[in-house]
Amino acid sequence: MPPLPWGQGGSGMDDEGLLSSEREKQAALEDEAFDWVARLSGGEPSPELRNAFAAWRAESPLHEAAAARAEALWEDLGRTEAAALHRLERARSAAAGSFRAGRGLSLSRRHFLAGGLAASAVLALGGLGAQEFLAPHADLETAKGERRRADLPDGSRLWLNTGSAVSLNFDDAERRVTLHRGEAFFEVAPVPARPFTVVAEGCTARSASAVFALRCLHKDGMAARLTVASGKVEAEAPGGRSAMVGPDEALLVPAGKGPFRLAAADAGSELAWRRGKLIFNRRPFGAVVEEVSRFVPERILVLSDDLRRLEVTGVFDLERPEELLPAMELILPISVTRLPFVTLVS
Repeated sequence: MPPLPWGQGGSGMDDEGLLSSEREKQAALEDEAFDWVARLSGGEPSPELRNAFAAWRAESPLHEAAAARAEALWEDLGRTEAAALHRLERARSAAAGSFRAGRGLSLSRRHFLAGGLAASAVLALGGLGAQEFLAPHADLETAKGERRRADLPDGSRLWLNTGSAVSLNFDDAERRVTLHRGEAFFEVAPVPARPFTVVAEGCTARSASAVFALRCLHKDGMAARLTVASGKVEAEAPGGRSAMVGPDEALLVPAGKGPFRLAAADAGSELAWRRGKLIFNRRPFGAVVEEVSRFVPERILVLSDDLRRLEVTGVFDLERPEELLPAMELILPISVTRLPFVTLVS
């Protein structure tokens, strides 16, 4: 394999990688719990909403622990800015100690809410770049809010979306990419003797020549989403599941053993992030905020279910992600309030 400008790395996962995966799952639970707490704190919550949260936190001890953590963090938002800065300094010291000891550090959104690692603090830790906080086995990775393009050894091209990491294995026998997290877009150069393979979350996507994207989801019971812009991509998963995905189609891959879900997709709009745009066509505001949250350092909380259901249509510029919500404030009946480490939408 020719030398790569970003270095070579393996595609396997050792014990450290497995532990990292468990930490990410717990971080996702804590983020979900914080959403529950925010909704319950917005006005007078209905008995149905309270009961739903109680049922959610009773699902497992991990759910209960995440709920308790979220309630503590919500109370923490009311502290003074000076206290938040004090906690930030402690977090920076702890993070620096972790790196000196050779340990990894998981950066989930709850760190920001607790007065943890704001983006500027991440870059200030002992001269470390933000990318050093990411996947230890990756050949190419992006920090939150960053997007990158790479030319691959076979002539294919790869774009990484925000907060993504991949490992590469290109030799005379195969062209293989492992997506550790995030989202990647591929323009596959035709090499019929060596199909181009991308692996993520138990899904294997394979094509001799196509334009497609694969995204790790961890949402609503789904593990990955495959979207094809042109050509055809064969998708496989454990248990003998397989599907052929064509242009403007998307395949949802479940986290368990359930069936694939194939649906129509507007690939041009869905994958516009590659061109530095977010395009929404009558999307619920709640879903729009989820997308915007992938690109900005602060946590965004929508405090009303009615606002979550608002439909949004528009084209927004990713080159200035800090202006995404202010731009929406001009066209939607919303009010944006920025606090340390969190933005509230009401």
